[in-house]
Amino acid sequence: MNYPSDREIQASFKPQDSTALTEIGLLRRAMPLADAFKGRLPLAKELQDINLHFGMEIAQSVFTLALDNIPSYSLYARAIRSFDLRTVSSDDFRKAASKFEVTILATTTGIRGQKDEHVEQWRTWARSLGFTTDVIHTTPNGDLRVNAQEISRHLLSHPHPRRILITLGSGAAELRQLLTMRMGLRGVEGSGTGEAELSSLKLWINIAGAYNGSSYAQFINDSFWQKFIRQFAAFTGQRTIEARARRMKQLDPRLPAWRAAPGFPEGLQVVNIVGLAARSEISEGIIASHDRISRTTGPNDGVVGLYESIAHPGFILPVPGLTHRMSPLRIEPILKRVLASFVVDQMKAATATRSPEL
Repeated sequence: MNYPSDREIQASFKPQDSTALTEIGLLRRAMPLADAFKGRLPLAKELQDINLHFGMEIAQSVFTLALDNIPSYSLYARAIRSFDLRTVSSDDFRKAASKFEVTILATTTGIRGQKDEHVEQWRTWARSLGFTTDVIHTTPNGDLRVNAQEISRHLLSHPHPRRILITLGSGAAELRQLLTMRMGLRGVEGSGTGEAELSSLKLWINIAGAYNGSSYAQFINDSFWQKFIRQFAAFTGQRTIEARARRMKQLDPRLPAWRAAPGFPEGLQVVNIVGLAARSEISEGIIASHDRISRTTGPNDGVVGLYESIAHPGFILPVPGLTHRMSPLRIEPILKRVLASFVVDQMKAATATRSPEL
């Protein structure tokens, strides 16, 4: 992609006052760049170049504008943003929602000090809409393939005909591993063992997922201090630290394994919720990794790069201000709307086909 070489043109992208950093100001400045992408999203390398030339806020605005110009994405995003949760209090809706089970994959995020407190909170939100809920616990810092097998065993031993799965962070990597094991690689015949436990999966909500690896893992793997800690742990037999080091290596986006996409079960709808946060909104604990990822990958939430978090094919819902620490105030409205909208769509489809299922 060719960028303006004239210094005056490039200078026009730099904020002259505080209004230039408002959402409207950023979008106005990003429009000339977004116009270069007609009916498509910027490639990861193109967005990274924009990030380096004009800054992360402009790069994120370009991505948002490009997304809004693609009907298959923008129509869904607008429907979610405008969805009125007050319309889902009817008995018919709650009866339909109760026929779906929301299963939350409780996986360690890899952020120091962040546990899985969000799990019970998200279950409460789902129950408030009428869903039944379940939780799958995988081994913290466990091997991706081993944890994928744990997910498989849980799904087989707790079957449900209409399952909605929600993953956060590296949970997406674990589910991707299971998809690869069962569905095989996309376009490669006979590379999977069959979908079995995945056949009832109707909706997957991938939140800030390390679906294509995590640049945070790359940052950790390249850190001299972390290398010293890993060597010390191996010498002294610190298994927890060794396990985390192995997981970080598995999540490194430079590995060839991330380049081959798995297949998806037929009829699965995928929704990617991705964070678009300004640097000032990144918490102190992950600001160093955010800045490093910004230089090497581009826009990120402090742990995963923007394109690392997107499972394709799937809808994309950018959430301004959302970081990998998952502020309830930012994630609750969007998560509830995605869940409720999905049920409403299923009810409409059942009515159109006169199906007695919902």
